[in-house]
Amino acid sequence: MLKNLKKSKIIQICSRIAKIPFFIPYYFIVHFKFKFDILSPQETSFLLFNKNLSISRFGDGEFNIILRNKSIDFQPYSVELKANLLKILDNKSVNLALPHGLKSTKNDKLTVKTFWWMYVTLHYREIIEFVEKTGQKKFLDASFSRTITELKDRKVIDQTLFNTKKIWENKHVVIIEGHDTRFGVGNDLLSRALDITRILAPSKNAFLKIDEIKSVVVDILQKNNKLKNWSRSNTVVLAALGPTASVIVGQLSLLAQCIDIGHFDLQYEYLLQGKYRPTRISTRFDNENRNGERVSEVTDKQYLDSIYINISEL
Repeated sequence: MLKNLKKSKIIQICSRIAKIPFFIPYYFIVHFKFKFDILSPQETSFLLFNKNLSISRFGDGEFNIILRNKSIDFQPYSVELKANLLKILDNKSVNLALPHGLKSTKNDKLTVKTFWWMYVTLHYREIIEFVEKTGQKKFLDASFSRTITELKDRKVIDQTLFNTKKIWENKHVVIIEGHDTRFGVGNDLLSRALDITRILAPSKNAFLKIDEIKSVVVDILQKNNKLKNWSRSNTVVLAALGPTASVIVGQLSLLAQCIDIGHFDLQYEYLLQGKYRPTRISTRFDNENRNGERVSEVTDKQYLDSIYINISEL
């Protein structure tokens, strides 16, 4: 009840208006307190396909777990999860990504601007602490996977989409996703992939299955890399599994290019419906949408055939 109330349009509009005054301290903080840079979504997506980079994304959810020992909507906090997220910060085979809103909201919609204005103002000390833990001064953009609902410029959206879809073009794709995520099902996102192998994990608290997930992916990669047409250079692992995806990328990036892809498929589905805002997609689990847990069945044979294993309930 309370969760749905928070997602109502009236409550959201009032919340945005209340956050506008935070712009003044936000401006001061990002210009005089933050000593790091974040690439744009276009730059990030270009580097991912052009340089075969692996990326682990850190946003407000991961900050809650790492800095405040706090659970998020679909992933309870645990000491082990926090420790695994922190290990990624020292992993040189992974590129770390932060939301560009931590440094600039120039190209964002007002709803996104006001969120980051308030968030940075209230949590800038924790953000500085996090960045110092990484020892880095430049980051990829964690929001490259959310451009459709967050950016104003549709040319930037189109370019980011184009770049991102090229990441898995002519590659063997291994997908680690929540049971009802269904990345690329019923749309053309994966139409240029060589083949698709799916691992279905729990939509909630996926970290409980982290060891099983990792074991399955390693088995797939090691087995298939012995085949003539499989290699590290033409294989990509896409992980859409909240903070667990960040951990998976960190643990598997030496075996293949690994992308913490987040809500990219959901965003693409919004676009296909002609929407540049979140909307209900009946075939997808959406933790950010009212009634997003009510998901219809999918009987698409190609999708069902792509499922290597379902460990969401094992």
